[in-house]
Amino acid sequence: MSKVYLYIAATLDSYIASPDGSIDWLKGDLDYGYNEFIANIDTVIMGRKTYEQVLTFGDYPYSRQKSFILASAGFRSSNDSITIISEGFTDFAKNIAVTGGNIWIVGGAATILLFTELDLIDEYIIFTVPMLIGNGIPLFNPFKRQIDLDLVEAKRYDDGIVLTRYIRTI
Repeated sequence: MSKVYLYIAATLDSYIASPDGSIDWLKGDLDYGYNEFIANIDTVIMGRKTYEQVLTFGDYPYSRQKSFILASAGFRSSNDSITIISEGFTDFAKNIAVTGGNIWIVGGAATILLFTELDLIDEYIIFTVPMLIGNGIPLFNPFKRQIDLDLVEAKRYDDGIVLTRYIRTI
């Protein structure tokens, strides 16, 4: 059975990127459980801007996973192993949530909103960075439904980052 994860860092004021889309504020030398997390992920899904941000880090890090980029028509990737989805986002999201194995919603805001609106995210793993940037791209854009969650883990790291893990109440 598939499971959809949101695994993401946000500032204390709930931004995932600066207004220009950069994540320069995101620093840290700890692993925060990433290597264990990614080893269990079959599929990654992200928007075009997140994909372009990921490419600035060097080699594409998700070659072991099936990769889907949600982008407007005409967007192309030079990586043949990546599938571009340019229409039917709702149908794609509903289908992949059932068939995609363990899925990581990497970002950005529009992709997170799509899966939140459809109530398809099973587990929210949020790393809160003790920083206020005052403006930027919010973790959650306004959506139309209430989604009840249960807190299943809270952990403070030595650098002040706090992990909170929630599961969707069914």
